[in-house]
Amino acid sequence: ALQEKEKPTATGGAGPLGGGTGQEEREMSHVIRHDVLPLKVDKRLYLSDISEEVFHEDRAEGGSYHGSFQWVDSIEPFACVDDARAYLEKHFQGYNDGAVMFYDVNDLIDSKRVIQLKENLTALENRLKMFERDHNPRNRKSDSVTCQKCRSRISLSYYRGDHSCPVCGGELYAQSTVSKIASYKARIKETEGKISEERKKRAKKAPIKWLAKYEYHV
Repeated sequence: ALQEKEKPTATGGAGPLGGGTGQEEREMSHVIRHDVLPLKVDKRLYLSDISEEVFHEDRAEGGSYHGSFQWVDSIEPFACVDDARAYLEKHFQGYNDGAVMFYDVNDLIDSKRVIQLKENLTALENRLKMFERDHNPRNRKSDSVTCQKCRSRISLSYYRGDHSCPVCGGELYAQSTVSKIASYKARIKETEGKISEERKKRAKKAPIKWLAKYEYHV
């Protein structure tokens, strides 16, 4: 295996990749792979590795890689892996495969500002978790809960855990509880955005790597 090319992990469908590295998405018989590679990767060896992988995984479809792969070195490296992934998703759709460069800000030592933001993020996540636990209908003393929409009294024996009414799909939480949860989630998202922006400010101090994407049938 190539250095820094992580072992792929199957996921349950299209969606954000954690860190954007070494993961795969399976949609029926369609595989989409993303790999983070060192800047000085042996490109011919990497494409050879892809061909070998497809040969073993794609026998039902003929066992050969289409070979349409472009190393894009004519644009500046992206500020982070998420920006690189967004570019690949927009410009390299279908079996048009390729790789772009990005600054791997995750390799940087966090600044004091980022460390503080991460601590704030952890505190918010913990407070949300505790709030949801404290307001979970199952933790009530009564054995039922009233739907805020249809006003049905729902026995907790039918409670599915997603705080939606099994009768009408309405909200089982009080509106004040729903608003508080939404507020926590908004603050968490805002803090995550601040962390990302702070890291982008120092992007050019980070090592440059490739983000590669390729697809095939299985």
